[in-house]
Amino acid sequence: MDFTIAATPILYVTLVLFFFKAISYTPNLDFEAELWATQTAKRFQMAEDLIDSEILLGKDTTQVKALLGDRITTADAFGKKMLLIPGPIRWE
Repeated sequence: MDFTIAATPILYVTLVLFFFKAISYTPNLDFEAELWATQTAKRFQMAEDLIDSEILLGKDTTQVKALLGDRITTADAFGKKMLLIPGPIRWE
């Protein structure tokens, strides 16, 4: 069997996997309370660090609100982009 014939499927699979990895890449930022409060559009980039660092573990509701601020409940805060509120929705 010729090397080219054997290597072609491997090359195609590698290219397809690389393509999907490249289009699904999302940059992550370290959590900073200041940036969280001012740059609402970048919050999704800080969410993974917020979870991994376990900053919120052991804090009560008032401490979490002091760190993260109030919940954003309108799409206008994101410039009419889609709003996703993770977790159970509790309108207060």
